[in-house]
Amino acid sequence: MSDYIRPGTAAAVKGKRPLRLKKYWTLYALGLPALAAYFVWCYLPLAGWSIAFTKFQPGKSLFANGFVGFDHFVKFFKSSSGFGMVLKNTLGINLISLLLLFVTAAAFAVAINEIALRQFGRIVQMVSFFPYFMSYVVAYAIVYALFGMKSGAVNQLLVNTGIIKTAINVLGSEKAAWPMMIILRLWKEIGYYSIIFLASIVAIPAEEYEAAAIDGAGRWQRVWHITLPNIKRIFFIMLVLQFGNIFTNSLDQFFAFSNATNMDALTVFDMYVFRYGLLKSDYSYATAVGVIKSIVALVLLTGVNKLSKVFAETSVI
Repeated sequence: MSDYIRPGTAAAVKGKRPLRLKKYWTLYALGLPALAAYFVWCYLPLAGWSIAFTKFQPGKSLFANGFVGFDHFVKFFKSSSGFGMVLKNTLGINLISLLLLFVTAAAFAVAINEIALRQFGRIVQMVSFFPYFMSYVVAYAIVYALFGMKSGAVNQLLVNTGIIKTAINVLGSEKAAWPMMIILRLWKEIGYYSIIFLASIVAIPAEEYEAAAIDGAGRWQRVWHITLPNIKRIFFIMLVLQFGNIFTNSLDQFFAFSNATNMDALTVFDMYVFRYGLLKSDYSYATAVGVIKSIVALVLLTGVNKLSKVFAETSVI
């Protein structure tokens, strides 16, 4: 009995690993190119973080640059237009838009699923999915055509009808910057994420709805007690996955809509790094900001993953 290994224990699992590698070696071999590409493009560039601790000058060797320690990090935290402003803009815009996006996408998927005319539901879904393929440059052209101060169709209509006296500078207003970014993201991505929620709804066994109908449950009761609980897990899984990218904004979105009058409200991490790294050529400082962004994102991802374990009994990590 001393040689007995209980099934499911760590020793038993460890003993099976060589057999699994031998049996499924072709599948592991197929995954090697993807792992190699991921390593080359995502982990190998992390060696460039060393620039954040030096006074980097293009053309010189990394070892020839002077070591400055944490000076760039301290500069970012002490700057009046640094960590506080950038963190507020990044978290504010992304967190609000992310939560609203998932809630509205889930509600939109439920509404499409409840539409009696299936053909009409498919048309609505296709139309809502179309903006996802549109670039933010095209989106800016549409917003400018509608809300531009001089030639915007909406502004001209409001002025000509006497509702407002002067045109509203939507594209140049700090107060309108956050709502504009949030609404644009909802408009572009609600169709995409509603498809994921709709696929989860379609996978719910029909027997659950039939049993609820036999028990006298109405349509909204079936939605509340069957549909929503079944998509709760995918909701939290997607939330955790997206939190990993919460600091990685769509640079083209903020680049297209930023200008001299709303820059402070739209300066997120990626825009800040772009401004100092490429426009001002302060590579060491921009790299330090990128390091801080990655660390804060990792901490947030870990925290949200733990919350997902508590509330939805599921997690990614």
